[in-house]
Amino acid sequence: SSGSSLSSFLSSRSFLPMTATQILLNNLIYDIAQMVIPTDNIDEEMAESPTHWDIGFIRRFMIIFGPISSIFDFVTFGLMLWVFHAGVAEFQTAWFVESMCTQTLIVFIIRTRRVPFWESRPSGLLTWFTIGAIIVAAVMPYVPFCDQWFALVPLPWTFFIALAVMCIVYMALCEWAKAWFYRTQDVSNRYNRDPHHDTVDEFEEYGKMVDEDEARKDLKDMKEGEEKGALDAKEEDRVADFQA
Repeated sequence: SSGSSLSSFLSSRSFLPMTATQILLNNLIYDIAQMVIPTDNIDEEMAESPTHWDIGFIRRFMIIFGPISSIFDFVTFGLMLWVFHAGVAEFQTAWFVESMCTQTLIVFIIRTRRVPFWESRPSGLLTWFTIGAIIVAAVMPYVPFCDQWFALVPLPWTFFIALAVMCIVYMALCEWAKAWFYRTQDVSNRYNRDPHHDTVDEFEEYGKMVDEDEARKDLKDMKEGEEKGALDAKEEDRVADFQA
């Protein structure tokens, strides 16, 4: 992801935050978990009409969620360096586990515009494969051959308590960011429409989506435009009657 790439670049000053083998293993586990995405449940509104590939939307989405992911990567870095005083192997193992947790759990947030699980339930396969990927990543450091093959070493149990707290905060922050992102996206889409195609009633609905002062100004401009249009129409009728 863009967030992990940024974190890896900024943290690679003295040693690699993950080895090449660990990155490949991490991606393999993640890709296997995501292979069941086609089985996921789709929200009704997403299937009402076809959608097109919007590069601008994707770019804005990355700008919002990429830095959030990097923030929690850096929190993990600080936790391992300054709280647990981890060596290189422990540091790499911790980021291996943390990155697997965050990059799989975020799927539950971004797969829907609704509140996940309460308003939009993922498919059973997606849920269990995601949980399975997290369990595999967390258990592998304790498997004997993983030390030699992948340089994964056991982590203190207190790390997993901190990781659970970070994941909860991360999910909550991403859910808030998603709600804000789609709210501003909807407002932008409505605001960029041709105002001649909107009615006063539609602008009143639009007013519920933006700040009250801005909505009041837009509504006033719209009403003045309609009144001006009505006066112009009357003036045209008078001219037509006079010419007749």
